Amino acid sequence: MTVTVVGTTPIAGVGVTIDKLPAPVQVATSGELQASGALDLSAFMNARLTGVHVNQMQGNPYQPDVSYRGYTASPLLGTPQGVSVYMDGVRLNQPFGDVVSLPGGRFYLSWYPACRFLSHAGIDPPDWKAQVTPELRRSVADETLARLAEIVPDVAALGAVTDLSMVDGGAVVTWGDSDIDDPHSEAHQRFDIGVTSNGSYHSVDTGKYSVAPYFAMQVADRIAAA
Repeated sequence: MTVTVVGTTPIAGVGVTIDKLPAPVQVATSGELQASGALDLSAFMNARLTGVHVNQMQGNPYQPDVSYRGYTASPLLGTPQGVSVYMDGVRLNQPFGDVVSLPGGRFYLSWYPACRFLSHAGIDPPDWKAQVTPELRRSVADETLARLAEIVPDVAALGAVTDLSMVDGGAVVTWGDSDIDDPHSEAHQRFDIGVTSNGSYHSVDTGKYSVAPYFAMQVADRIAAA
């Protein structure tokens, strides 16, 4: 008797030729991406691939929703992800919008009501690092996992955070008349982003760091043209 063991892979069908997959497959090469002149991958998919629709639900052209045959991948916090994104066989996006996969099997979780422990309305930033105590790290870790587990039950299986050095963060600079816990605060408006130039002075509002390289290219072009 012969026993055949088949190991699972991150993507079903790895190792199977395209002509044997029971689903339509569309492929784009790096040369096609460069020749298209598209600003990003979503714009290329929208123009060249069938069944793809890009929608700017938030009025932000740099953070669109990408819909493929009715299934959507969205940058909007908390939006269920209907499209899985893989790179080198590892999934990058997760079912819950605020979960980001990192190398080595690690991932990033955040929950603003728990993670925001200090707010400041002045121009000079406070010394917030001096207030990060082991007790605060424990509180942030426990509440973040507890609140996210209410939305994604599998998070509860992670158990308590034992290495508090993993609890880290930084300062967020934004505008608004009220704090981030106000749903109507301007702090949530990330559509008003881009490069503003006044003579030789250039100001960049990235909204999210994922578009910072693109805005840096815009600034460089404006400086070079001056």
